[in-house]
Amino acid sequence: MKISVTGKLYLGFLSAVIITILIGVVTYQSIQSQQENAVWLRHSYQVINQVDAIQNILVDMETGRRGFRATNQKRFLEPYNNGLLHIMPAINDLKDLVKDNPQQLDNVQGLETRVLDLVQLWRLFGQDATGYTLDTIIQMTDREKDKMDAIRSHINKIINSETDLRINREKINKQSLNFTSNISIIGTIAVLAIILILIYFIISEFNNRRKAEAAVQENLLEVKLLNDESNNKNWLLTGVADVNDGLQNKDDTISVAKSALSVIANYVDAVAAAIYTYREDEDALVLQASHALPTNTQKYFKIGEGLVGHAANSREATITKDIPTSYWTVQSATGASTAGEVICIPLWYNKELKGVLEFATFSEFSPLQINFLNNISYNIATALNGADSREKVMLLLEQVQLQKLDLQNQQEELRQTNEELTRQAEVLQASEEELRVQEEELRQINAELEEKNEAVELSRQALSQKASELEITGKYKSEFLANMSHELRTPL
Repeated sequence: MKISVTGKLYLGFLSAVIITILIGVVTYQSIQSQQENAVWLRHSYQVINQVDAIQNILVDMETGRRGFRATNQKRFLEPYNNGLLHIMPAINDLKDLVKDNPQQLDNVQGLETRVLDLVQLWRLFGQDATGYTLDTIIQMTDREKDKMDAIRSHINKIINSETDLRINREKINKQSLNFTSNISIIGTIAVLAIILILIYFIISEFNNRRKAEAAVQENLLEVKLLNDESNNKNWLLTGVADVNDGLQNKDDTISVAKSALSVIANYVDAVAAAIYTYREDEDALVLQASHALPTNTQKYFKIGEGLVGHAANSREATITKDIPTSYWTVQSATGASTAGEVICIPLWYNKELKGVLEFATFSEFSPLQINFLNNISYNIATALNGADSREKVMLLLEQVQLQKLDLQNQQEELRQTNEELTRQAEVLQASEEELRVQEEELRQINAELEEKNEAVELSRQALSQKASELEITGKYKSEFLANMSHELRTPL
């Protein structure tokens, strides 16, 4: 089963905590053991010190007795008498110290017996040395020495036994200290190893998280860019929709121009604006609507004249910076200022120029605003084309209406003419009957005329034949005269 990084971190921290707790427990137990050993070490030193104190008391008592025997002066018995007061309490204190150790307790009890024997010996000798001879003193000293040697033997036995206990306890204490140190070192190394492993996992996780965060930041940046792009598109679509709504139900060019200019100027935060429409018959641009322009603004531009006329020759927006003070001055009740930037957008409908938009701002137009103006220009051109078409249609309708009135007048005249023609037709019908009679008469006359024409034709033919004959005769006559004239001129 794959453990997550968080699980590994928890497992590492848990292991470190467990090891730390184990080290703490072992250290605590070791400290407790060391404290206990320290108590026993102090106890051993107390026992040894107490034995040394008993030995010192006995030595002082022995020295006092020897000084007394040698000088018979009781002032030397002062250490002895003090020793009698302190020796048994000291032995009892020693017994209390070793009561937990039966062997040492037996040794102390043996020491107590021998001390009592020595004290009994000293009491037997009494505190008057007047009658002591040298042999007596030597005998007493030998017996005292034997008792003291036996006491020293028990004291050494007690000290050696306690020293062995002390050495053993010091050894145990040292082993415990070494064990604790080793456990602490091993535990510390283990904890450090776990910490290093945890640091490695943490650094790895941090790097992974940093990479993930970088990826998230990149995704957030992409989302922000998409959001900005979406907001820009929404801004563009909203502006286009507002302009289109403003262009609805506008039938004439002036209404279209004013509505479009009002919406766009407010939407792009333009401080001044104007819209010019193209007149094809004059090849010029004429101001149709304006926003915050001075009264002396030029209202007529030929194509190619000024920024407006120059923009008409282009199919894209033209931006002009560093506007001179003489160009446009935006005025209000509080003052006047020149524009910082002017943009002119030609309005093309397919391949027909419909006008030019002109906007001014104190700062600069953003790329989004310029894109909006470029996108909306075709809609305005379409609206102007529609308004122009509607105006032409209305003009044609007025002409048709006038023609309709003329036709109605002509129809009335035709009706009257038809009535007159009807009356005339009736008259003509009566006249036709007369003409039919006259036609019959004319037919007869024509028949007679045809007969006369035939006779005339025969006469004409006869005359034509005679004319031909006369023509031939005239021709012969002319030839004769010509020949005669030639013959007459020849002799001459």
